[in-house]
Amino acid sequence: HEIQSQINKIKNNKDCHYFYNLGSKKYYSLLKISKLLIGNSSSGILEAPTLRTPTINIGDRQKGRLKAKSIIDVPAKSGDVIKAIKKIYSKKFNKMLSVSNNPYGSGNASIKTLNILKKINFEKLNKKNFFDLRK
Repeated sequence: HEIQSQINKIKNNKDCHYFYNLGSKKYYSLLKISKLLIGNSSSGILEAPTLRTPTINIGDRQKGRLKAKSIIDVPAKSGDVIKAIKKIYSKKFNKMLSVSNNPYGSGNASIKTLNILKKINFEKLNKKNFFDLRK
């Protein structure tokens, strides 16, 4: 309720845009053209790095997860968030961002998995082997 209350205070600001739900296609399209993502969503860990959108990950909800170099972890303190925003706009960070990779891969996992499965001889795998214990 507190978060919704705060959103209601700013959603009519001309510099802010509020969407209750975008759906996948619009969300990823918006994420692709965004300067950065701020929050504690797994999307900032999983999808944003593939799109080379930097993430400011607030709090420890994603603690322990594998993270790309494009992700900056900060505590839930406004000063730390502001420092992270400034870091994202630095030349050094942008240079790193242009060559960073997503540790979770580049997508197309289902196609890669299917290609691996096509190479497996399942008939051979299902054949039962028996061993003579008397030897």
